[in-house]
Amino acid sequence: MLGGSLPEFPSNRSRQKLDLGWAQFSGTLPKSIGNLSMLSYVDLASCNFTGPLPSSMSNLTQLVYLDLFVNRFTGSLPSENSLSGVIPASLLSLPSLDILDLSRNKFSGQITDQLQNVNSPLTKIDLSANNLEGPLPEFLFELKHVIKLSLSSNNFSATVKLDKFTKLQNLIDLDLSGSGLSVKYQTGYGELLKILSALNLSLNQFTHFQEPYIIPDRLSTLDLHSNLLTEEILSLPRSAFFVDLSNNKFATSIPPDFGNYLLGVRFLSVANNTISGNIPDSLCKATILEVLDLSSNSLTGKVPMCFAEQMSNTLKIVNLGGNNLTSNLPGNFSEVCSLETMDLSHNLLEGKIPQSLSNCRNLKVLNMGNNKISDTFPCWLSSLPNLHVLVLHSNHFHGNIDCSGVNYSWPTLQIIDLASNNFSGILPRDSFLKMKAMMLDPAVTRSCPDLLQTGIGVMLKVYYLDKVSVTLKGLKVTMEKIFLSFISIDFSNNNFVGCVPETIGELKSLYLLNLSHNALTGQIPPAFGNLKQLGSLDLSIQQVGWAYSGAAFKYHPPFLLKFIIQ
Repeated sequence: MLGGSLPEFPSNRSRQKLDLGWAQFSGTLPKSIGNLSMLSYVDLASCNFTGPLPSSMSNLTQLVYLDLFVNRFTGSLPSENSLSGVIPASLLSLPSLDILDLSRNKFSGQITDQLQNVNSPLTKIDLSANNLEGPLPEFLFELKHVIKLSLSSNNFSATVKLDKFTKLQNLIDLDLSGSGLSVKYQTGYGELLKILSALNLSLNQFTHFQEPYIIPDRLSTLDLHSNLLTEEILSLPRSAFFVDLSNNKFATSIPPDFGNYLLGVRFLSVANNTISGNIPDSLCKATILEVLDLSSNSLTGKVPMCFAEQMSNTLKIVNLGGNNLTSNLPGNFSEVCSLETMDLSHNLLEGKIPQSLSNCRNLKVLNMGNNKISDTFPCWLSSLPNLHVLVLHSNHFHGNIDCSGVNYSWPTLQIIDLASNNFSGILPRDSFLKMKAMMLDPAVTRSCPDLLQTGIGVMLKVYYLDKVSVTLKGLKVTMEKIFLSFISIDFSNNNFVGCVPETIGELKSLYLLNLSHNALTGQIPPAFGNLKQLGSLDLSIQQVGWAYSGAAFKYHPPFLLKFIIQ
């Protein structure tokens, strides 16, 4: 529980280790850290440091270990290396070399096979994210001490027999994702899976698994996303905590007992398949699950009530969008709700948004778009202090959006989409003054590189990136990453009347504004000239019409790319 901020560091040529990991420090990292020129080990993991990393860290020329995991540092790090050429085989003959990490470079060509009887003590080899090609050299399978081997994101063009990896008797972490390798199945490869604890075969062209399926006892990480798998969803090892089966061609239903294999799972994704049938009740047994992504399938039936009543204590991400789910939304969200993202868009859900969702104080993204929900505007959502994205488009919402009768504010709201509903009445001027995140100085928002994302587990170092669809310059665009600097309002295709509030001109960071297909009248407020970040403005197709004051755009916003006032 040791905490506080760091003092200035005096010059010290003997200090070699600085370990503050998992303590309670905060504030900025002093520039004087560069005075500790002999530091070789720096661990600042899971503190609460903020601000940029000081450039003086380049003075730490003896540094061999740096951990900045789970902080709030800003700015940039030095870019990755750009080493090129062929990887010399002599590296593997170094008698004391334990770890070889040449990842994220530009090495190309083949890994030479000049070594015989390699007797290196190597335990970890990472050659990922290069341009390596050709076959794998035989000596790789003779490195008997190797624990972790990553060949991902390369251009290998050979076929490798998976059972060859069984020679690596200490191997527990194998990553062949996006490697370009074709894997030939052989009897005996099950022995390999029995020793592995992490297997990543994603971004390849696998179409099936050898039967009978091998269920390795020790496997904790299984990543098979972005392949061509078509068979039934695998039974999972009970030791698994990360499972990604997304972007395949699974076309069956989820096994009724599937939840029995999820007792230790924290991350589960089977998104972007063609899975049908109901969501089995056995999923309610996955009581430590943090991410559940079943989106973009053909699921039917109800959303299990336990998602709100039981599992919301631990669930951070629920994405069931893009299915055929029916009935009312689940209610009775726990008072200790942990939800950060709830995406139920593009289904057939009815009823109202349950007010118990206000218990989810960490909620960042709520997407209920493209359903059959009939409700008034949920002003109570303004009580959520971390809500960044609210999407209610294409439902049956009705009434006005005036929340003046309640104590409300939208301190972090950056994207609000109420389009294609039956909202009516005037646009309340004071509501826009509550949107503090949209009123920030553009220089501040532009310098903010942060994404909406959620960390999973304490030690997993896994992040879930939120995404959302917006209508940008007349086109439906899916943003696979949501930057905190993207500010958007879409109230189109409703029945709003009256004037456009001049208070919108206070939203200095606003990029997208769509008020089209309403019944607005009057003038475009001159205050719109303050919207220097505006990139898309659509005021077209009003049922009554209005006057246009050229003064509003005397100084055209430099980023305005589309301006429609038909």
